[in-house]
Amino acid sequence: MKNVTAEHCCSVTLIVTGEDLDPETVTRTLSMAADKSWTRGEQQSCTLPDGKVLHFESAHQVGGWKRFLPEAETDRPLDDQIRYWLSELRERRDAIHELLELGCRIELNCFAAGSEVLWLSNRELRDLAELGVDLSLTIASDFQGQDQTEG
Repeated sequence: MKNVTAEHCCSVTLIVTGEDLDPETVTRTLSMAADKSWTRGEQQSCTLPDGKVLHFESAHQVGGWKRFLPEAETDRPLDDQIRYWLSELRERRDAIHELLELGCRIELNCFAAGSEVLWLSNRELRDLAELGVDLSLTIASDFQGQDQTEG
């Protein structure tokens, strides 16, 4: 069931990290271009919604590669977004295992704010485990308008 309230906000990002990760190797292995990538030692930064880039004093401790959902998938519920990625990853099973053998960590990084339900079947959870893909979930609650001092 699709949640169409203004509070609905969720995303699932494919992230690959590794101590000496070469982002181009991940791109070639997965046959997917990164939306964002970095190497260990590179200065950390973030891009604001207005396009301005903020640079931080800290450096990345590991290399990384991120791929966001295609635009057509971004309004879908969280579990459907995970299923999208699971389908993509199943097709790339050998590539995923190759990256794992290189010492990479692969995760589906999930973020949810507002009202969201996550339901995955035993098979889907087993597939993630057999692929060697981690699942991380960040849930943000909006307490605006509520008194935080009450117990």
